[in-house]
Amino acid sequence: MATATYPPPPPYYKLYKQYCQNPDSGPAPPPPVQGPYVLYGANYTARATLIHILELQIERRKQAVEDIRRRREEAQRLLKDALGTLDGP
Repeated sequence: MATATYPPPPPYYKLYKQYCQNPDSGPAPPPPVQGPYVLYGANYTARATLIHILELQIERRKQAVEDIRRRREEAQRLLKDALGTLDGP
């Protein structure tokens, strides 16, 4: 007497029976999500495209460069103050 521990798989596998011989025999993928959507109670937007990701990366790099520039100017100012103190009046 054999019993299954898990329920049977959904019937989607039947759509791919000829996949080994013809990979195009399966159904086409669903279209991309457009606009806002709700997932597990949280609202999301489908704006996470490659362009959007690159725009965010460029913005982060600009902020990092500006932070480095600001720190360098502060270090130069502190160095001038320290050298002025060592040289005396």
